[in-house]
Amino acid sequence: MLMQRFRESWFFWRHNLRTLLWVTLPFALAEALVLGLSGPLLSVDGEQVQFNQLSMVLSLLLLPLADAALISQLAALQAGRARPVVDCLTVALRKLLPLAGAYVLMVMPPILVLSIGLSLVPTSVGMPLGLMITFWWYCRVSIAPFIVVLEGTLPLTAVQQAWRRTAPVQGELVLALMLSQLVVKGASAGLMAMADGVFGQTLPAYLLASVPSALLAALVTIVLFRFYGLLPREPEPS
Repeated sequence: MLMQRFRESWFFWRHNLRTLLWVTLPFALAEALVLGLSGPLLSVDGEQVQFNQLSMVLSLLLLPLADAALISQLAALQAGRARPVVDCLTVALRKLLPLAGAYVLMVMPPILVLSIGLSLVPTSVGMPLGLMITFWWYCRVSIAPFIVVLEGTLPLTAVQQAWRRTAPVQGELVLALMLSQLVVKGASAGLMAMADGVFGQTLPAYLLASVPSALLAALVTIVLFRFYGLLPREPEPS
């Protein structure tokens, strides 16, 4: 079953590669400009790790826009006809606030778990355990963005429905996301390392790495989209 999901996702991604490139390109270029002009998200100075707050805020703002545009295009492709990129961008703007709200609800519980866990148990135990719980939680609510964008559901309702819908397939979903994330993140890190080796942490490096990385990241979204499509919707309240 899991290998079938991967084969379906790979075929979908490869078959629609050009369309996916056009819908991910604007946001990949925007992210590259943010990182190139504002600096990387984090930098290491000796033993200190410094976060670039401006880059983080702008990147987080781009995330729901990029995801909403991609999700709307995936649904159109599944229906048999691609949407114009302008239409996808319109959907992204319309869904920006509810999708951003869903992401806030998705990340708050893990942050609380990590904070409480690290205050109660040693870091060597609390950190690995907290990360495992965080990833499991993420997998359980990972289809919430699809529910928000494609069903027009409110953020809290979407997260609650995602939790209930993924219960029957949570083991398969965790494994699918773990493997796909490892492959995609590893490939993206390799691309960034190569670009950094040639250009350093400059705008050309970010431009060179961001576009293929965004296209690869779409593969993870497609894996989630396949799961979302297989899980039955909850009935509308009467």
